Amino acid sequence: MMKNEYCITWKLYQSWAFENLLKGVRLVFLIVWSLFGLILLWLGLSDGFNIFFIILTIYCFHRAFLRNFLFVKRQYQLLAKSYGKENWTRTITFEDECILLTEGPMSIQYQYADLAGIRESDNKVWLTFKNKTVIRLYKNAFVDSDWAECKAFLSAKRLEAAGN
Repeated sequence: MMKNEYCITWKLYQSWAFENLLKGVRLVFLIVWSLFGLILLWLGLSDGFNIFFIILTIYCFHRAFLRNFLFVKRQYQLLAKSYGKENWTRTITFEDECILLTEGPMSIQYQYADLAGIRESDNKVWLTFKNKTVIRLYKNAFVDSDWAECKAFLSAKRLEAAGN
């Protein structure tokens, strides 16, 4: 049995949201709202000070940046309230029969047969499952083991699951 355990703080949660903001469709919308805001700002300032275009500019920059921040802040506050504390621990336990994710009072089991892929980058590892769920691990957050040992264990479990 191996464990990956780390504390979820506002700063960490915010970094996850920022990473997601810079990917795929969200990045396209960020660029579109920003460009539209710059065009409206130019229109608002080109012939004097046009308050209508300035208000639209503020709205565009709100949609591009502030809206996501406020949504993520509210989401974090609701999780903190439901867990009863500002920061909480996420534990991912690799047991013989399943992967167990425990966060606050909640526990979820994932089957090794449902593991679709493993992606690594620097200190981060993402376990992707067939239902598009993702579990994030940190290589330096293993308790009594390390990522190399866990990776070998996951490979063996995936082969075992594929054989059944």
